[in-house]
Amino acid sequence: MVNLDYFYGSEGEQYRFYQIPAILLEDEEYKKISDTAKLLYGILLSRLALSKKNNWIEKETNRVYILYNRNDIAKKMGKCPATISNAMNQLLEVGLIKRKRQGQGKADMLYVMNFSSGEHKKTVNIQCEERKEVPASPDQPHSFYEDREEKVYTNDSDIPSLQNKRAAYREIIKKQVDYDILRQSPYDMNIIDNIVEVMVNVYASQKECINISGDMIPLNEVINRLKRINLTHIQYVMECIGKSIKSIRRPNNYLLTALYNAPVTTDLYYAMQVKHDLHNYPDG
Repeated sequence: MVNLDYFYGSEGEQYRFYQIPAILLEDEEYKKISDTAKLLYGILLSRLALSKKNNWIEKETNRVYILYNRNDIAKKMGKCPATISNAMNQLLEVGLIKRKRQGQGKADMLYVMNFSSGEHKKTVNIQCEERKEVPASPDQPHSFYEDREEKVYTNDSDIPSLQNKRAAYREIIKKQVDYDILRQSPYDMNIIDNIVEVMVNVYASQKECINISGDMIPLNEVINRLKRINLTHIQYVMECIGKSIKSIRRPNNYLLTALYNAPVTTDLYYAMQVKHDLHNYPDG
C-alpha cells in the first residue's frame, strides 16, 4: 500500500476533480442509472470547458457541444468500450445528454444537458472507487452481476466473504461439470482442479472485461459462455491439452481461452474426428 500523507490547510484545493451533481445521487429519476453512468456524466460535464476553449459552439443555437470518442473515454475510466456504451445509453434514456452522429468515422457530437432545476443546484465531489458486490447464493451464482453497479454497502458487516463466495462457486462448478465422474477418469486431476479454479476466477471477478486471447470480452458474456460448460466440454479441453501440452506457455490463459471456445467448437471437433475416422477406415 502506498504511504500517503494528510492534507494540510488548503492543499486539497489545488487539485482538479470531476464534479457529479448531487441531483444524480438524490433524485429518484436518476437513482436507476449506474454509478459508471453518473461518473461518465461528470467527466462529460468537465469537458464543456474545453469545448468553450476550442470554440465548439453551434453558431445558430449557441449550444456548446463536445466531441466524444468511446475508446478514449473507456481508457480514461478504466472500463471496456461496451461498458461505456451502456453507460452512454443510460444517460441518453434519462435525457442527461443528446447525441448527433456525424458518420464517416468522425467522432459523435454530444450535448451535455443542463441538469439544474430549482432546488437542485449544488454539486458534490466524489471519488470513483471499486464497488463491492453482493454475495451470490449457490442457487443463483450470477444474478448479482446483472445489477452489480446498483449495490452499495453502508458498513463493514455488509461486505461478503470472498472466500465463502469462491467456495460456493467452486461447488456449483464441480456439479456443473460432473466433477465426481471426472475423478474416476484417467485425466490428471491437478489439471481438472486448475480448470475449476479458472472458472471460479471468472465467476467471482470484479473486472468489467476479461482478456481472451488478446480480446477484451465483457464479463457477463464470458460468464454466460462458461455457464454452458459441461462434462463433454471438459473432456474436449483435456484432449486439446494432451495434444498441445509441450507448446503451452501460459497454462491459465490457455485454459480460459479453451473453456471460452469449447461450447462453440466441441461439436465441430468431434464431427470432424468422426469424418476423419470414417475416411481412414479400411474397406471390407
